[in-house]
Amino acid sequence: MKVIGVEGERLPDSEGDRTQDFVMVNAPAFTAATSKKFLSNLKLLAKTTDKAQGAKKALSAVLRGTEKP
Repeated sequence: MKVIGVEGERLPDSEGDRTQDFVMVNAPAFTAATSKKFLSNLKLLAKTTDKAQGAKKALSAVLRGTEKP
């Protein structure tokens, strides 16, 4: 979520920014140990999001079929 028009004290090198980003994660632990690893994960996700839609649907159907009721 991005909040626009945020005023207040800033970190070094971001004094001109007026936005604040929030990452909403609903898990017992964050998935990345560092901010660099988190960024790396996001870049990989961005590269693969629109790829192989048919294979993703097929895999999803197979995995749904293996779930126990």
